[in-house]
Amino acid sequence: MEAIRSNRLDDPHIAGVVANVRDVTERKEVEDALRRLNSRNQLILDSAGEGIYGLDREGTATFVNPVAAALTGYDAEDLVGRVQHEVIDHSRPDGTPYPREECPLHAAIGDGEVRRVDDEVFWHKDGTAFPVEYTSTPILEDDEIVGTVVTFTDVIERKQAEEALKESEERYRAVMEQSVEAIYLYDAETKRVLEANGAFRAMVDYTADELMEMQIYNFIDHPVEDVDANIQRSLREKRRQIGERRYLRKDGSVIVVDTSASVIPYGGKTALCAVSRDVTERKRFEEALKESEGRFRQLFERSTDALFVHDERGRFVDCNAEACRALGYERDELLALSVADVATHLLSEEERRKRKDDTLWKRATRSEPGKVVGFEENELRRKDGTTDSSRRGGGRLHRV
Repeated sequence: MEAIRSNRLDDPHIAGVVANVRDVTERKEVEDALRRLNSRNQLILDSAGEGIYGLDREGTATFVNPVAAALTGYDAEDLVGRVQHEVIDHSRPDGTPYPREECPLHAAIGDGEVRRVDDEVFWHKDGTAFPVEYTSTPILEDDEIVGTVVTFTDVIERKQAEEALKESEERYRAVMEQSVEAIYLYDAETKRVLEANGAFRAMVDYTADELMEMQIYNFIDHPVEDVDANIQRSLREKRRQIGERRYLRKDGSVIVVDTSASVIPYGGKTALCAVSRDVTERKRFEEALKESEGRFRQLFERSTDALFVHDERGRFVDCNAEACRALGYERDELLALSVADVATHLLSEEERRKRKDDTLWKRATRSEPGKVVGFEENELRRKDGTTDSSRRGGGRLHRV
């Protein structure tokens, strides 16, 4: 209760006291509730992980929480009562002046709209700027704007992470597009192409948009079950050399590629990165070489002349059937020998000096492959010890 008392006892004409009593229980309860609310609000402000401050209609700070003070380098008492645009929001990121009327943070005071900004900076007490993300929300009393509440966070770490991610993405794009290897990525579940670099697009002659609409079955020239089996094995092994595969180009022609695959994460999905090299020309060359080797072997074996192939040390590395017959050796026996074992006459050091090292072997090594460079007379010793006069011709073989 609240009591007001008038003491009139010192007046001889008045014989009592006048007391006015009023019940203030409800008011006290409201005051207690208001104190608790203010205490709770202050606790929330002090405990918030974001910087929070309030502005009146003139942009003067009415309160500042500890995080806001810490982020800007000021004491809260140094900020309260000052126009915040002049203290922490006075300049643009490049240091040029930032007129208050152009600042969205204070626009909320004028039009009552909430503003969210993520590309500006606040200025620290030490003169450095830091990137912030903030929201400016107007305060209304009886439908009248009396100020605004600003919440903000220092996003320098996020900005640095975004910049690092951007640089990483740019490096990835540069590697992808500049690589001479044909690279494409596809979804391990749907088998749809996710990306393809320029080398791969050129190899199969599809545009990027065309490939994005395709599954790998559309250009891998193998049965679906075979493709799926390779995918499952790649998923298990994470990285593997697949080997030679056939790919279909847009014009229907078939190319042979040497392929490897690696499992990678891609936008929350599991993807496979395939790296391929067109080996069609190499395969054609190998086939042509194989055919040429076959023809050479036929001519070599069917020749009626005894033919020997030896290295620079004179060791036999090949011989035909007539050579074996003429000298009476089995092929493996003859290949265990050298020219010195069957030739009765070898050039002495003195003869080499006289010829100035112009020997049949030296002439052969300097000539083009397949060209006969000369003949020499010699006797060959058979397995049974007898000899046979022969005319020896020499030429160079290019063996692959």
